[in-house]
Amino acid sequence: MKNLLFALFTLLAIFVEFSASAMGEDKEDKEEAQQPITRPSRQTWDFLKPGDQIEVLAPAAAPTQEELKKAEKIISEYGYTCLLPKTNQEESLSKYYANPFKTAGEEFKNSLTTGGNALWAIRGGFGSLETICAFLKKSNFLPSFSPKLIIGFSDITSFHLLVATRGWPSLHAPVLAYGVEISSKLTNKYASFKPVFDCLSGKTTELEYTFECLHDSSWSFLDPLEGSVLGGNISIIETHKGTDIALDGTDKFVFLEDRPEDKTRLHRRLTGLAYAKIFDKAKAILVGNMPIKEQNETETKNFLRGFSKELEEVFDVKIPLLYCPRFGHGDYNDVMPFGTSALLKVGKETATLFVKVNEPVSK
Repeated sequence: MKNLLFALFTLLAIFVEFSASAMGEDKEDKEEAQQPITRPSRQTWDFLKPGDQIEVLAPAAAPTQEELKKAEKIISEYGYTCLLPKTNQEESLSKYYANPFKTAGEEFKNSLTTGGNALWAIRGGFGSLETICAFLKKSNFLPSFSPKLIIGFSDITSFHLLVATRGWPSLHAPVLAYGVEISSKLTNKYASFKPVFDCLSGKTTELEYTFECLHDSSWSFLDPLEGSVLGGNISIIETHKGTDIALDGTDKFVFLEDRPEDKTRLHRRLTGLAYAKIFDKAKAILVGNMPIKEQNETETKNFLRGFSKELEEVFDVKIPLLYCPRFGHGDYNDVMPFGTSALLKVGKETATLFVKVNEPVSK
C-alpha cells in the first residue's frame, strides 16, 4: 500500500510540474505575440551568395505579367533565384492592388518567415499602408531572428518605417518595375539595378554622396556628424505621423523625396513634420528629388533655403539642410541605405555623406 501511495504521489507531482511548465510556455508564447514592434533586434543582414533567393514583393499596385517576367530575368542574370509573388488583382479594391489587403498582409508575414533572403518590391503606388495594417492586425511584432532586407521606394516607405522600429536596415532603391534595364517609364528611366546588386552581394560596402548645402552659409559644422539615414517619400511619412511606426528623427539624417508638388502644399507638409518634432533631434535633412511644380530647380532650392530659415526662427532647429536630386522619383534613383552607420562632413557649399551598406549604427 505504501508503495502504491508513493507511486500515486510521484505521478501527481510530475503532472503538476508538467502542467505548470506548459502553462508557463503558453504564457511566454502569448507574451511573445504581444511584444511591441519596438523590441530590439539584430541590425545586419547576410550578403547574398550566388543562387540565393530574392523574393519579389507585391504589397501595392498590381504588376503586369510582363513586369514580373522582366524582374525574374534580371534577377536570374545576376545569379540569384527569383521567387515571384501570388497575385489576385481581380479580387482587390477597385481591381488596382496586387491582392486584397488581408491576403497581402498574410503574404507579407509569410515573406518575413520563409522565402527569399531579400524582399524587393515590384511596384509602389498605393497599398503598403493597408498591407501593413492588415499584417499588424494579425501580428504586432516582427520576427526576432535575422532581418529580411526590404528594397524599394515611394509607397514602400511604409515598409522602411516598419522595419526601422526593429533596427533592421533596408535599401531605398528603384522598384523592379522601373529602371533602365527593364522599363522606359518616365520615372527612374536612367536608374540602374547594378548598384543594388553590388550592395546585395557585398561588392559595395560603403557609398559616398555629395550634397549641396542649402542652410545658412554662416553656420559652421566643424566636426563630422554621425548617425543613420531614414525617411523616404514625404507623403507616406506624413501619413504615418502619430502611429506606432512614425518616423523618429532622433540621431537621424532625415531623408525626404517626392513627386512634383505645389509650393504651398509642400510647405504645409514640411511645416507639419517640423511641428511633429521630427527634425528636433535630427542630425540633418537630406532632400532628394522633390521639385516645386512648374518651377525650375533654382526656385526649388530657394524654397528649401527659406524653409531652413523658418526651421531656425520658428522651431529653433539649426541643422544642415542638404540637397541632391538623384534620389526618388526623378530620372535617377541612387541607392540609399537606411538604418546603417553613416558619417556626414559638412563644408561651406557642399557636404559629403558616407553610408555603410550593412554595418550597424555605433550607438
